[in-house]
Amino acid sequence: MMALLCRGLAYAGCTFAVENDRWRLDVQSGVSWLMTPCGDRFFSVCINGIDANLGEDTAKESPLSLESAPLWLERTFERVQGWGFNTAGSFSSENLPLPVIPELDLGWKSHFLWGDPFAPSVEAKMRIAARDAVRLYRRAGRRIGYFSDNEVGWWNADLFLFYIVKPATNFTKQKLVDLIRDYYDGDWRHFTVDFAVPVGISDFRMLLEKTGASVRMRSGGAGIGLIRRFTAMIAGRYYQLVHDALREADPDALIFSDRLPYYDPDAVRAMARGLMRSRPTTTSTVPTDGLGTIISTAFGSSPATNPSSSPNGISAPARIVPGT
Repeated sequence: MMALLCRGLAYAGCTFAVENDRWRLDVQSGVSWLMTPCGDRFFSVCINGIDANLGEDTAKESPLSLESAPLWLERTFERVQGWGFNTAGSFSSENLPLPVIPELDLGWKSHFLWGDPFAPSVEAKMRIAARDAVRLYRRAGRRIGYFSDNEVGWWNADLFLFYIVKPATNFTKQKLVDLIRDYYDGDWRHFTVDFAVPVGISDFRMLLEKTGASVRMRSGGAGIGLIRRFTAMIAGRYYQLVHDALREADPDALIFSDRLPYYDPDAVRAMARGLMRSRPTTTSTVPTDGLGTIISTAFGSSPATNPSSSPNGISAPARIVPGT
């Protein structure tokens, strides 16, 4: 559950014809607003998982066999409306007469996440996944924008350990070893001050060629800087591909990132560079091209709940906070 901090109408229906279905983020007198295609400010109170078949085994009888789909939709809409919600979030039916922010699973469908993010084929897979995923929502008039994935975990140490053991044919391992070499200015000894490597590996070439090499960060060293740099590199690749794929698949949609499960400053900076790199310098009436906000589904202190904790250099025109 979340609320976009914008004052607005209870519903997004227009009383007059509009030329497009573009929702946008608009800055008026220094205040950011979510605007409907009609040009109205919209206070969106969103609920996830509005789907009678959510979590059901599709091979078994659907619960809608006991209650017709149109009747279920009507009753559910009345209940959601009565509870004060006006937007359908992730994992919801596309048939509800509500504005919607669907989650698309682009990283999983393109095999980006925990696969080989820098493989040349990933970009095309991401574009195809985006094109297919938005088909249900594009031009429907109720689509506000998209979550690219659900709670991608940028677990920095795990990412490093996962890719360092890959074979030399893995493009992401190649990028990692190149990063290690550049980070330590080609000085193998300097690298081994921060990391313990298996006996028999004595240079960067051998590190690349060795599959299953157990490389561990030494206690008291400064290796975390390298690990954070690698996390930012992978996250930056993800957000750039998400931006390009969604801009191609549905140019008018807002991009709401991947519902961060926790706040990682390196991932957020990469998010800002990847998704907001094309933001116009004047935002008075121009829709932003990329991300409108830092989004976190985690509770606690983060830019989503505590503006003072935002990393330097990141400015978002709106903020989304988790519900309680």
